[in-house]
Amino acid sequence: MIAPGPVPGDLRPNPGWASLPLFDRKGWRRVRFGDVIENVNETERDPAEVGIERFIGLEHLEPGSLQIRTWGNVADGTTFTRRCRPGQVLFGKRRAYQRKVAVAEFDAVVSGDIYVFMPADNRLLPELLPFICLSERFFQYAVETSAGSLSPRTNWKHLAEFEFDLPPLSSSGVLRRCFGRWMRPIANAQI
Repeated sequence: MIAPGPVPGDLRPNPGWASLPLFDRKGWRRVRFGDVIENVNETERDPAEVGIERFIGLEHLEPGSLQIRTWGNVADGTTFTRRCRPGQVLFGKRRAYQRKVAVAEFDAVVSGDIYVFMPADNRLLPELLPFICLSERFFQYAVETSAGSLSPRTNWKHLAEFEFDLPPLSSSGVLRRCFGRWMRPIANAQI
């Protein structure tokens, strides 16, 4: 027989959680997104010529999933020229409320409605970036700063002003282990 689980009224906060190293916020700094993130605008006019075989449109980004499971073939034709490289984060700027964020695992060209992000320097762990972009606060900000009625888009100028608390690199070991566990299934995916 299975013992009954807790009922909502029985759940209590665990005060010990606050003492875990992951939740120690000493040394965290408030930063602007654009100060620690680069909006990469690398272009390839002829992707096939440089060996890029795939393209990614908004339709290839699944809401809430960091993994890219489908793509188009450059050989079939595309007008996309913005390049992404493995490890860079893709963010759908059109209809941001759809929550389209993914981590590139291969070289590709992407739609003009997709931003390509990467850390601007070594102040931010690359593993943390996709989770910042998936956060509720980031999406709220992106939606609130979007313009247009039929197909609203957020722009880099506004996203660059988004503020969040950045942990110090001294926390990097704990954070890397934590986020590494979540990212491992993506890195091991068969593409």
